[in-house]
Amino acid sequence: MDFDNVLPGFVVIIYILIEIIKRLFLKTSESRKHIPLIAGILGVIAAIITFYIAPEMLYCNNLLEAIAVGGMSGFAATGCNQLYNKYIKYKSEKITDTDIQ
Repeated sequence: MDFDNVLPGFVVIIYILIEIIKRLFLKTSESRKHIPLIAGILGVIAAIITFYIAPEMLYCNNLLEAIAVGGMSGFAATGCNQLYNKYIKYKSEKITDTDIQ
Protein backbone atom coordinates (compact mmCIF):
# COMPACT_ATOMS: atom_id res chain seq x y z
CA MET A 1 0.00 0.00 0.00
CA ASP A 2 1.13 3.52 -0.73
CA PHE A 3 0.62 6.01 2.10
CA ASP A 4 2.31 9.17 0.90
CA ASN A 5 -0.18 11.46 2.66
CA VAL A 6 0.25 10.20 6.22
CA LEU A 7 2.54 12.96 7.46
CA PRO A 8 0.40 15.85 6.20
CA GLY A 9 -2.52 13.93 7.68
CA PHE A 10 -0.78 13.99 11.06
CA VAL A 11 -0.33 17.74 10.76
CA VAL A 12 -4.00 18.31 9.89
CA ILE A 13 -5.29 16.04 12.66
CA ILE A 14 -3.03 17.64 15.27
CA TYR A 15 -4.01 21.12 14.07
CA ILE A 16 -7.69 20.28 14.52
CA LEU A 17 -7.06 18.74 17.95
CA ILE A 18 -5.13 21.82 19.07
CA GLU A 19 -7.97 24.09 17.94
CA ILE A 20 -10.44 21.99 19.92
CA ILE A 21 -8.19 22.02 23.00
CA LYS A 22 -7.76 25.81 22.69
CA ARG A 23 -11.50 26.40 22.55
CA LEU A 24 -12.34 24.05 25.42
CA PHE A 25 -9.47 24.33 27.89
CA LEU A 26 -6.93 27.02 27.07
CA LYS A 27 -8.78 30.27 27.68
CA THR A 28 -5.96 32.50 28.93
CA SER A 29 -2.90 33.70 27.06
CA GLU A 30 -0.74 32.27 29.86
CA SER A 31 -2.07 28.75 29.25
CA ARG A 32 -1.77 29.13 25.46
CA LYS A 33 2.00 29.41 25.78
CA HIS A 34 2.07 25.63 26.12
CA ILE A 35 0.39 24.93 22.76
CA PRO A 36 3.63 23.96 20.92
CA LEU A 37 4.49 21.48 23.67
CA ILE A 38 0.99 20.00 23.62
CA ALA A 39 1.10 19.73 19.82
CA GLY A 40 4.48 18.00 19.93
CA ILE A 41 3.23 15.52 22.52
CA LEU A 42 0.08 14.81 20.49
CA GLY A 43 2.25 14.20 17.43
CA VAL A 44 4.47 11.77 19.33
CA ILE A 45 1.43 9.90 20.66
CA ALA A 46 -0.12 9.70 17.18
CA ALA A 47 3.14 8.41 15.69
CA ILE A 48 3.62 5.77 18.39
CA ILE A 49 0.06 4.52 17.94
CA THR A 50 0.50 4.43 14.17
CA PHE A 51 3.87 2.70 14.46
CA TYR A 52 2.40 -0.15 16.48
CA ILE A 53 -0.97 -0.46 14.74
CA ALA A 54 0.03 0.10 11.12
CA PRO A 55 3.81 0.36 10.76
CA GLU A 56 3.61 0.29 6.97
CA MET A 57 1.99 3.75 7.07
CA LEU A 58 5.14 5.34 8.45
CA TYR A 59 8.43 5.19 6.63
CA CYS A 60 10.26 4.51 9.88
CA ASN A 61 12.49 1.61 10.77
CA ASN A 62 12.28 1.96 14.54
CA LEU A 63 10.29 3.64 17.29
CA LEU A 64 12.76 6.50 17.75
CA GLU A 65 12.30 7.58 14.14
CA ALA A 66 8.52 7.42 14.56
CA ILE A 67 8.74 9.60 17.68
CA ALA A 68 10.85 12.17 15.81
CA VAL A 69 8.41 12.22 12.88
CA GLY A 70 5.45 12.63 15.23
CA GLY A 71 7.07 15.42 17.18
CA MET A 72 7.96 17.31 14.02
CA SER A 73 4.40 16.86 12.76
CA GLY A 74 3.11 18.42 15.96
CA PHE A 75 5.48 21.36 15.65
CA ALA A 76 4.52 21.75 11.98
CA ALA A 77 0.87 22.00 13.04
CA THR A 78 1.85 24.82 15.41
CA GLY A 79 3.68 26.53 12.56
CA CYS A 80 0.63 26.24 10.31
CA ASN A 81 -1.45 27.84 13.04
CA GLN A 82 0.98 30.73 13.33
CA LEU A 83 1.04 31.17 9.55
CA TYR A 84 -2.76 31.37 9.51
CA ASN A 85 -2.80 33.86 12.40
CA LYS A 86 -0.23 36.11 10.73
CA TYR A 87 -2.17 36.00 7.46
CA ILE A 88 -5.41 37.02 9.19
CA LYS A 89 -3.61 39.83 11.01
CA TYR A 90 -2.01 41.01 7.75
CA LYS A 91 -5.36 41.01 5.93
CA SER A 92 -7.08 42.97 8.70
CA GLU A 93 -4.27 45.55 8.77
CA LYS A 94 -4.36 45.88 4.99
CA ILE A 95 -8.12 46.45 4.99
CA THR A 96 -7.81 49.01 7.79
CA ASP A 97 -5.00 50.87 5.94
CA THR A 98 -6.97 51.10 2.69
CA ASP A 99 -10.11 52.26 4.49
CA ILE A 100 -8.23 55.15 6.12
CA GLN A 101 -6.79 56.46 2.85
